[in-house]
Amino acid sequence: GAFAAPSVAPLFLTQYVDRLANGTTTTPFQRPQHATQILPVLSDATGGTAMLTFFGQDGVSPLFRFSYPIGQLLNPIPLPSEVQFIALTNTTGGIANFRVPFQLSL
Repeated sequence: GAFAAPSVAPLFLTQYVDRLANGTTTTPFQRPQHATQILPVLSDATGGTAMLTFFGQDGVSPLFRFSYPIGQLLNPIPLPSEVQFIALTNTTGGIANFRVPFQLSL
């Protein structure tokens, strides 16, 4: 029937970080299951960066960091399988809200 056709639309899940003070880091949040990449990080800030820190299984020792410039649309950030947790640090110069969209692969 008409509703039996599978959708080809990509699947997304968004991590919301609200009212994060400048210089403050979130507690590491778990990578969503089946997340393959992070799409452009969105913020209500007009400049500065968001520092993404990627952690392994322990959630303590950073694997790598990525400085994301706010207001620019960069290519998606691929998530290797060893990344299990992510933390975001606000380096925009003021209080800001962030959206970290993950693309999922089923």
